[in-house]
Order: sequence, then C-alpha cells, then structure tokens
Amino acid sequence: MLDGKQLDTGKVLVLNSKMHFDNLGGSKILQLILSDNCSIISDTISAEIRVRPKLQAQLLYDSVFCFGTSKTLKTKGTGGTGNYRFAWYDPSGNQISTSDSIVLNHNDKSIMGAKRYLAILSDGCSAPQDSQIATLNFLSPLAVSISSLDSCLRSGSTLTSKATGGDGNYTYHWYQNQL
Repeated sequence: MLDGKQLDTGKVLVLNSKMHFDNLGGSKILQLILSDNCSIISDTISAEIRVRPKLQAQLLYDSVFCFGTSKTLKTKGTGGTGNYRFAWYDPSGNQISTSDSIVLNHNDKSIMGAKRYLAILSDGCSAPQDSQIATLNFLSPLAVSISSLDSCLRSGSTLTSKATGGDGNYTYHWYQNQL
C-alpha cells in the first residue's frame, strides 16, 4: 500500500509518478504483501523509494517588445534532478539556444505582432520534459506625420499630428527650431 491506496495486484508494479505521486516528490514507503490460497500468514516487505519533484519550467519575461530594444527571456527550472538542460526554439521551429536565457533584439521593421518562442527543460531523468511558450508582442516602430487644415500659416493655424506604432500611449512635445 502506498499512502493507504492499493496500486496493483500483479507480480510486477509499474509506477507512474504522474498517477501515483503528487508533484512535490519526497520519500515514500512501498509495501508488498504476498499471500496465497493456502498459507495462513502472509509475507510482507517494505521498500523506501525516493520520488523526485515534478520537473517544471517557469518563464520570466515581459510580453511587450518595443521596436529598437532588447529583451531577455529566461527559464527557471524546478524539480527533477536539478541537472537542467535547456533548449530554445524560435517561431520557425529552429533551435536558437541551449542556455537558460536568450537575448532578442527588435530592430527589423517588418517584424510585428505576436511571435512565439518555445523553451524546453529536461534533466536527463524526468519524463516528461517540461516546456513553456513565451509569446512576445512585437510593436511597430513609432511614426509621426503632421497635417494642417490651412494652406498657408497664419494666426490661429492648426497643426495635427498622427502617430502610429509603439504601444499607443503617446506623449507629444512640440518645439520650435531656430533656422
């Protein structure tokens, strides 16, 4: 019995850590009771087994990716053996790193919208591996234009700016330049 639950009745017991144990791991006592249809006294043996905590990857990142900036995506591993191996894949499915973090630069004006990066954590022992997806929202570069309702500048003329790109939280500063 394990935690008071009968696991199986066969000669061989295949333990499934997902089915039989919680994600926290730790030491467990496994007890085998042997009986037959004849003997009055059963034979019992116990074994202590060590279950590793479930392997888990946690991503640390900010999903908004402004044009002209760099961003670091980091994976933190927990559980398993502690001997972690990392693999990062770009949106095209190409492996781009085997470290716990990657640094991305957003300098290409044609890259906009949501892009997904996959981080896979393994430890050489735990099954299954754990993976997480980082979805980055690549913002377009800032662009501004000015329009006027007047064909010539005079007292009371209105200049209107139109901004696009970035995160949409615009701040406007107008300056006069001396020529």
